[in-house]
Amino acid sequence: MKKNLKKISLLLPILCLISICFVSCYETSEGCLEKWASNFDISADINCNDCCTEPKFSFNLNWIYNQETLNQDSFYTNVNNQTYRILNARFLMNRFKVWNIEQDTLKKLDTTIIKDRIYVDDFKFVTKTIQSNSIATVRDITYVDSISFYFGLESALLDTSIITKDNGEIATALDNLYDYDVDSLALFKIDLVIDSAKTDTFSFSYFGEGEAFYKERFNLTQDLSEGVNKTINIDIDLKTWFDDVNLDTLNKTMTGNSMFNYFRSAITIQE
Repeated sequence: MKKNLKKISLLLPILCLISICFVSCYETSEGCLEKWASNFDISADINCNDCCTEPKFSFNLNWIYNQETLNQDSFYTNVNNQTYRILNARFLMNRFKVWNIEQDTLKKLDTTIIKDRIYVDDFKFVTKTIQSNSIATVRDITYVDSISFYFGLESALLDTSIITKDNGEIATALDNLYDYDVDSLALFKIDLVIDSAKTDTFSFSYFGEGEAFYKERFNLTQDLSEGVNKTINIDIDLKTWFDDVNLDTLNKTMTGNSMFNYFRSAITIQE
């Protein structure tokens, strides 16, 4: 018994030294300790100062044909037995909002003030490549029931000062979509090859019926987990868009509801 006590008495100073060394060598870590944040760090000891990131609600935009991934180099045949290949498709999406029945519009990412009006700073110029874009932040939100956005731009954004302003996605879209000959912004522009036996590129622009923009809203059923980023897929099916179009009647500038209705029908939300 005495021998055991002696051993313990000899070990105690050693154990104390080890403990002191461990405590003095340990470095506390700083991180986000807010559970609502997408960068919540359970291992952090100290909450950081303004480092927490609100979870984002985003979309991926996918080009498909008949519900399959679009082959960029393939020719497709429509119901009129006409072959075509889409080289490029360009349009502008903006003013994204996600909605909750109880809380109405959710918090948006950023805003910009133009001529004393506030606009959502989320302009997205879309081309025929896979696109992605953050729409809103969803802190303290558990459910989203719909998403809305605009094609084109409101007329208030189309005056000379805005057109000539270098404003990121707006400037890029205007360079590609604004037709100075007709003094109007196209809702979309398409470059395609008609007839697999030909190589000539045909380009046309579609202009809205009296408006330079259209608003669309799609229903969703999205349950959001705390602190988790959420992404949905927006698919554009070129078969739906062009299957009923008589390609022989296409002009370089086009209007008419049917073309836009085909375009609208081609867009679906995959949750």
